[in-house]
This record gives sequence, structure tokens and C-alpha cells, in this order.
Amino acid sequence: MADVEALVALCRRFAEKADVWTYALGYFDKQTDLKRMEMIAPACQIQDRFFRNAVMISASFGAEAGYLAPVLHIGRAIPYSNQDLWIRLDRPECGNIDPDTRQFDWFPIRKNRRISGCCFRQQTGSPVG
Repeated sequence: MADVEALVALCRRFAEKADVWTYALGYFDKQTDLKRMEMIAPACQIQDRFFRNAVMISASFGAEAGYLAPVLHIGRAIPYSNQDLWIRLDRPECGNIDPDTRQFDWFPIRKNRRISGCCFRQQTGSPVG
């Protein structure tokens, strides 16, 4: 019953803030989600590559992380051009590179461009709508 009460309370809060609710629904519209992702400004450049950072919202990050994780966009997957690859920046293994082989063992988050629902927000300020 507590889940139902929490859901009703959340719905009431969203009803009070219709603009927030409308913005959140945009993450479940593929075109709006893609537009928002493309509008995240590059955070840094290494040679000819630009990298974007953002805050990703996902249930897979868990309650202890507040369902949020800072991420860095590292490009598209080679075999699947419709997938973007993101690296979590809050993991202890982030930044560990073997000095001998110059390889790393990071597990990327795959965001499929055809399936929306993963949330991003610009680091620099107000949400892009």
C-alpha cells in the first residue's frame, strides 16, 4: 500500500508542476530525447574528438546513487551505429588505464537511439526543451 500512496503523492506533485511533467515526458519521445542529447554541449576536446558529459537518470544505478550518475559520452558503438556509449564517471575503475598495454576495462552504458526513456540533463544550467 505504501507504493500506491507514494505514487499518488508523486502524481499530485507533478500535477502542481505541469511544466516539469511535460519536460519529463519528453524523455519518452524518441525525437525529443535525441534532440536533447545532441544539444548537450561538448565538455572537452581531444585531438579531433569532442566529448560531452551529462547526468544520466536510470533505475539501474540504484537508490544509493539517487538513480543518478555523471557520465561521459565516448561515441557511437562500431557494430551498432544506433547506440551511443557512455562511461560512468563515479566508478572507482574510471581512469584506470594499464600503463603497459594502454588499455582500459570500463563497462560502457549503451543508449539505443531508437528506444527512448533514458534521461539526460545539461550540466550547464536549465533543461533543454
